[in-house]
Amino acid sequence: MERTPSIGAGFSADFASTPNLREHVLRLGKLILFGKLLLVVAANETKPTQSSNDDLERDPPGPDPVVGVGLVILGVLIMGIAGAATAHYLFNIGTLIAIVGAVLFVTFVTFSSYKRSRS
Repeated sequence: MERTPSIGAGFSADFASTPNLREHVLRLGKLILFGKLLLVVAANETKPTQSSNDDLERDPPGPDPVVGVGLVILGVLIMGIAGAATAHYLFNIGTLIAIVGAVLFVTFVTFSSYKRSRS
């Protein structure tokens, strides 16, 4: 019985031809769910508390840039795993997620600064 060399993270060198491709996809799905959980936890921790009526009359703050940062981190994580597994399409999806996260981050920061300069 000949074993294919492992390239780390439990992936074999011939990732596309392995019969346990389903296991690799499920592992990646678990990592994505974990990333989404981290985004939800981070969003809940950064919500401001309402302390007085003056705060309620004010405009709500703009979108939170941490969503964009979380997507960039998730995209880079997917890129790293897919690159180690030589899964090129998955790497491209990770790149797309990271780019979308970067665009959202810049957009949200722009909205926040514009809203702050108006008031």
